[in-house]
Amino acid sequence: MHTNFSTTAARESGAPHCDASPGRRGLGTQADVADALARLDSGADPHAQVAVEVGTPASVLLHHGWVDRTSTIVVDLGAQGIDLVDVDVAFLPATVARLTMLQPRPLLEGRAGPVDRSDLDALVGPAPSDRPRPAADVARAAGRWPDVAQSLLTGAWRLCVVDVADSRTGSTQTEQLSWLDTPAGLLRVDGYPHAPVLTGTSAESIWESLVATLPAHRRA
Repeated sequence: MHTNFSTTAARESGAPHCDASPGRRGLGTQADVADALARLDSGADPHAQVAVEVGTPASVLLHHGWVDRTSTIVVDLGAQGIDLVDVDVAFLPATVARLTMLQPRPLLEGRAGPVDRSDLDALVGPAPSDRPRPAADVARAAGRWPDVAQSLLTGAWRLCVVDVADSRTGSTQTEQLSWLDTPAGLLRVDGYPHAPVLTGTSAESIWESLVATLPAHRRA
């Protein structure tokens, strides 16, 4: 929603460990991240950048990736620090699916009215105490799916945002894919940031959108 490719999210306690193998390099430090970013940013060839933001009632994790045929992913482990992993570009969608914990959910259909952009931003904001009110606002916007609305009110939700900036053709092209994940189903956030609306979807549809949105092989 407001991802910055050059920063990391604030670390919050209680965040789960996420192994984004293959190609895991091991637990890193802020110095490791700084060194990795310096080496990547000094490269002569343009590359694509990916940021994956995952907000829950208790935490926000922000993962960064620099993509060519082999991708370097800085995996945010919350209070446990960070991990550096190497991922072949062919496995990038599977890696992002793992980082966002994408899994089978009940199929939702239809489209709701608009949802306030500031509420969505607050769900991935730095302060957990600020999330219940916007979650309740989003629950009202999702009223046509009562079980989803209830999940938002009880804290059983996860907001996932994938940002891509691809500069490998000489000009930067940007894309974003956002969805709200609850045990009752997934809602895609369409039209962000100008006029976001919630649309019923499925895990299979989100997977297909990930494959279409994420960088593929290097372009000529």
